[in-house]
Amino acid sequence: MTSQRSRALPLSLRLRSVAVAAAGLVAIGSASACSAENIAGDIIEAGSDGQVDVDIDDGEVTVETEDGSATLSSSGDLPEGFPSDVPVLEGAITFSQSIDTGESGTSYTVLVDVSDTVADAFGQVKSEMTAAGFETTGETTVNTDDGAWSTDTFTSADHQVIVRVTDAGDSTTVSYGVTPPAGA
Repeated sequence: MTSQRSRALPLSLRLRSVAVAAAGLVAIGSASACSAENIAGDIIEAGSDGQVDVDIDDGEVTVETEDGSATLSSSGDLPEGFPSDVPVLEGAITFSQSIDTGESGTSYTVLVDVSDTVADAFGQVKSEMTAAGFETTGETTVNTDDGAWSTDTFTSADHQVIVRVTDAGDSTTVSYGVTPPAGA
């Protein structure tokens, strides 16, 4: 039986919540991968009436439900199925995820650490995205005492990509959020 609360949440939000819970349990635990998987699986299954399959392997968590699947990874690779027509800056991929809800397609998130300044990295992102045929909807840049960040949304016939470039202290983090285009 599904609880009232989970029925009220959109299915992609339910799937994302389960995936984030699994990743958090793995990150917190200092136990071996096998026992962390058992702990995460037991807790998540208890909260979902056993309709969730959790697989934890080499820094990657995959969660499958009747609503779809999600994979979260710290392996340093782009997520499986990441669109090849979306350019990503060279750097260290620190996190990636893919969420497939079936009904609205697959969305991806990728975090890349680069050594450039926010302004230089953002300029390179804009250049690569427009060269790949994406249109920009307008950028925002903020400078504070704590650092700087810039963001923009890029669209094509196949994707909407929200990019945020943030000062992370010793490096700059470029965050890509890739979804099917609005109305698709």
